[in-house]
Amino acid sequence: MKASRKSDMIKMKARKLGLLRSVVLVTLFVVALPVFPVFLVYDGFRYWHSRKRLRKLLSTYRCRDCDSVLGVAALRQADNEWRTYLSSLKTKYPSVPQCTLHARRWLDAVCEKCGARYTYQAAEQSFVTIEDRHDIPFVQTESCHDGD
Repeated sequence: MKASRKSDMIKMKARKLGLLRSVVLVTLFVVALPVFPVFLVYDGFRYWHSRKRLRKLLSTYRCRDCDSVLGVAALRQADNEWRTYLSSLKTKYPSVPQCTLHARRWLDAVCEKCGARYTYQAAEQSFVTIEDRHDIPFVQTESCHDGD
């Protein structure tokens, strides 16, 4: 009789713990749901602002190799090359799930005339030339689906 009473108490505690866990998860979800769009808008604003700052700097920045003004075309050229680079990573590493392929962008401007590559240094608010950095293809994280 005592053993069944003890097991009933354990089952009751487990049920209460499960209910408490469910209440906490639902509460977190309800709180996080209205906050998520705010973070999306904030992130979009940060991206827009950083691109605006880069466009402004590039409109006056001169290439160190050929002395031509880089301008917005250098930003577009870097975007195209970066997309091509990420596509090549996807084909080179097909077994790596999409969400684990995190590459920190290091290419911010490419001179149209001579092809010099630049990365933006936020601390100096300037661009510095870079070599091809294809030696560090991506950083793998364990943050996505286990089944992929």
